[in-house]
Amino acid sequence: MCGICGSYAKKSPSDEKDRLRVAQITRALRHRGPDDEGFFHDDRISLGHRRLSIIDLSQGGQPIFNEDESCVIVFNGEIYNYQELRSDLEAKGHRFRTQSDTEVILHQYEESGPSCVTFLNGMFTFAIWDRHKKRVLLARDRLGIKPLYFYQDSRRLLFSSELRPLLRYGDIDGSIDPYSLYCLLNFQYVPAPKTIIKSIRKLPPGCLLIAQGGDIQEKRYWSISQIEPRQDWDYHQAKEELSALLRDSVQRRMISDVPLGAFLSGGVDSSTIVSLMSSYANRPIHTFSVGFSSESSGANRYNETGFARLAADHFRSEHRDLMISPTEFADALPAVWRHLDGPVTDPAIVPTYLVSKLARELVTVVLTGEGADELFGGYLRYSLDRYHAFFRLPEFMRSLIHPIWRLIPNSQRWQKGFQAVTTMDPLSRYLRWVSVFDQNFLVHALTQADVLGFFQQTVACLDQNFMDKKKGSDFSLNHTLALDLQTWLPDDLLAKVDAMSMAVSLEARVPFLDHRLVELAMAMPHNWKISGKIRKRILKDVAAPLLPKAILDRKKMGFDTPLRQWFRGPLRPLLQETLSDSELKKHGFFNTHSINGMMQRFFSGRQDFSLQLWSLFLFQNWYQDAIG
Repeated sequence: MCGICGSYAKKSPSDEKDRLRVAQITRALRHRGPDDEGFFHDDRISLGHRRLSIIDLSQGGQPIFNEDESCVIVFNGEIYNYQELRSDLEAKGHRFRTQSDTEVILHQYEESGPSCVTFLNGMFTFAIWDRHKKRVLLARDRLGIKPLYFYQDSRRLLFSSELRPLLRYGDIDGSIDPYSLYCLLNFQYVPAPKTIIKSIRKLPPGCLLIAQGGDIQEKRYWSISQIEPRQDWDYHQAKEELSALLRDSVQRRMISDVPLGAFLSGGVDSSTIVSLMSSYANRPIHTFSVGFSSESSGANRYNETGFARLAADHFRSEHRDLMISPTEFADALPAVWRHLDGPVTDPAIVPTYLVSKLARELVTVVLTGEGADELFGGYLRYSLDRYHAFFRLPEFMRSLIHPIWRLIPNSQRWQKGFQAVTTMDPLSRYLRWVSVFDQNFLVHALTQADVLGFFQQTVACLDQNFMDKKKGSDFSLNHTLALDLQTWLPDDLLAKVDAMSMAVSLEARVPFLDHRLVELAMAMPHNWKISGKIRKRILKDVAAPLLPKAILDRKKMGFDTPLRQWFRGPLRPLLQETLSDSELKKHGFFNTHSINGMMQRFFSGRQDFSLQLWSLFLFQNWYQDAIG
């Protein structure tokens, strides 16, 4: 795993300022690649690279050139089928100087041009400069596992693995985009291609960016919406194919010249990964989990460490867990703010950082279970959404019921579920499920936003960019999964894991997001995923021979944190200081009266606004740290 960046001059030759800027951005990415750095400069482009050595430790430094040095690449990620591709390319006459997967991409580009990405199985972003064509190619993997940010004006194109070095050294306006701030608060992330900064964009998953002269084009090479249902199989055949592909995916992701391990929560997803890893390893696997100290009131309900220990004992892994106290949580926050790009307001970002830090003491690579819930229907809302047809209530009845929720203490989740399941339009219903804030609150709380207009803009954006031919009000689980796979997964879950693991120079690999496995899962009918009360049905059937029954049958907990207890207890002074009138007025994003009212109702115990307050708390701290 690495960090990449570059500056491309669209018309006139690049200058010394461009080279200095790339050097500064590269060095700001040192945590992503502490082992080595490299640069390339031409009359139109400067490239920078930081290396975390995983494969071919002695010769894999970058940038890497082809035989006649007409093409050069900087690459972040891993290609899991590089050995097969290398054999094919050698048979066609290509000569290799290293054993690295990076060089394989470059030779495949020589052979196939920008279509080289369609041959790659892996997680990646890369930049290739083609001297003959005077063209730069940027690419991001199909599922968006690795990030790539870019900025352009009339003179230049700048890009980087992280947003903040661009902002710091790119001479770029740091103005916040009001719509992006609305999305961040409402959904916990900013959907690609937008970022929280108006002038900086994310390259979406499955996309290329091709720059030649002053012409810059973005092209999609892979999309979930293009996956068609399969008619040529039955459930048993699908289960066998899934089992074989999952085994192959895990085995490929164990290729490494450095120590590797796994994050283990004790749930079905991570336990299945560890089970398969153990079957291929010649020594016990290192596994890591995180929980919350029992001294914290109510923290036990958030702890999965008992299940993680059960799984670790079953697979005989070398297991370590970390029990986080409120003090340790608070002490980690400055490092979290420093390494957050997006930002992402998912509270699990702090324990993700701490478990990554724990793992890095012993390993350089971990395998994780991200993606399984979105592929096979693991969340409760997927099950509940099927029943919306039974809640066709007129608007006036829903408006009468709404005030009743205010009388019920800590009823936000029930209220949110009711509002979602009684919404008939499928996209509006989806947004109700995933929204953190009540829209009426945001109308008053956000000082620079047309909240209702933004909500309709989001519906229209989803309809245009993601729904494709999948329109209609009938329930379809796969439509909902497709939306999550294209938004929530890359822009929240994967962004969180990438930022926090790379903060400590740890590479995180995600076997469930092998694109072949994604294409297989999304071709399945929804009743193979959710059947009655059983969620992730086909995955659990595949995992049944591998896991203890207690793991297979356990209730899903999710990676949650005891924010309600801590914000009403030991972290209350920190929250109150951050969201005080004086701090809120510094930047002017929020109406102080609205925020004060929310905090008063929260501290009184009447309503649980811990997640909403965390989102405000995180953004205020991130903004102060990143922009000031």
